[in-house]
Amino acid sequence: MRRAILLLAFVLVATGATAAPSSAQPADQTVGVGETVWLRAGWGACYPGLAWAAAKASVLEWSIDGVPIETQAAWSRPAALDYDPHPGWEPPPGSRGCMGATVSEYGYGSFWEYPIVFDAAGDFEVTRFWTFTHAVTDGGDWDGDGKLDVIRKGTVWEDIFTVHVVAAADDLLAKIKEEGVIRVSTDPAFPPQSSLNPDTGEYEGFDIDVATEIADRLGVDIQWETPAWDLITAGHWQDGWDMSVGSMTVTAGRAEVLHFTPAYYYWPAAVVVHENNTTITDLTTDLDGKKIGVAGGYPGDLWLQGILDYPGYPVEFFVDDPQIVRYDDDSAAIEDLALGDGTPLDAVIASWQTLRDAINEGTPIKLVGDPVFYEPLTVAFDRASTLDPQSLVDGVGRIIEEMHADGTLTDLSMKWYGEDLTTTTT
Repeated sequence: MRRAILLLAFVLVATGATAAPSSAQPADQTVGVGETVWLRAGWGACYPGLAWAAAKASVLEWSIDGVPIETQAAWSRPAALDYDPHPGWEPPPGSRGCMGATVSEYGYGSFWEYPIVFDAAGDFEVTRFWTFTHAVTDGGDWDGDGKLDVIRKGTVWEDIFTVHVVAAADDLLAKIKEEGVIRVSTDPAFPPQSSLNPDTGEYEGFDIDVATEIADRLGVDIQWETPAWDLITAGHWQDGWDMSVGSMTVTAGRAEVLHFTPAYYYWPAAVVVHENNTTITDLTTDLDGKKIGVAGGYPGDLWLQGILDYPGYPVEFFVDDPQIVRYDDDSAAIEDLALGDGTPLDAVIASWQTLRDAINEGTPIKLVGDPVFYEPLTVAFDRASTLDPQSLVDGVGRIIEEMHADGTLTDLSMKWYGEDLTTTTT
């Protein structure tokens, strides 16, 4: 009968640097603020079934400074090893290993890994706990007694190591963490995104709540700043504020001077016709050649021309040969459409909120179909910041993704808009 030998291996890998300890005790690591650190563990085996069985025979838990972390990672099923869990390390002299093979010659492995990111400088104690629910062989005759070693059921292994997280001297996030305050720009004349409550003297709105949640998750307070909008979008903030949470649309021009996070919500543009219209029902065909009112130079105008561009976000164009009628603003176009069906307009394209408000006010128009495009609205940072903003950009980006995943952004959207605007799915 062939005997299958297992090897337990652990590595901690930081992006750009790999550490492979020469024993079961993980080595201390030094990484930068915002750098991804991979917690990894693996079973290597001669046979795939036993690699999987060994992995499933143990419970793996982690804590940082004594606080358990939710890793939400799972063991991979056995696969041919594509890397050596312990590069350059061989079994002790006289041990059997995998039928005498070196670690890199083990044929199969089941691996576990989870990324963590430290957003602040300092020394963090990381603890790994293994609890074994079944007895398994642990890799051969490591003690030289001529018998295969066995990890018994109930055995607990504990490894402790330190991650030294260092911040660059010119790191903006490190400065914010040290001072405990992030400066955020807002426009208090832009409800429901942001406004100043005259009774409480406090800012309130969707963007205010989003920015407050970001600051809470960074572990800092907010100092509000109110620069003019054109100063924000122009970049070169001269370090007057650190971050803009102001429903800013991503454009190619802005991307040259600003960093953007993933979108935290999307602003739909929709089509309305006069309430008596019965001929425009399928937007993919029925708008062809029609007289369509838009605010000149704004997204609806650019979309009808087929030149609307949101870097990183696809836009679909499907109206052929439109007769574009330009107005100073959306309200003027809506007023003309309300005069009658086809006189002087067949339809209007404008922001969903503007059209919804007009309908609620009794304007004789109606929405047709789904939104035709969505503006991605993001958090912005100045590329010309004196201190390096990249770790702040990355950290806030991760927070935005977490807020999408845990439903926080959906809840805030429902609170302020009565609709979930955090997705492009209608």
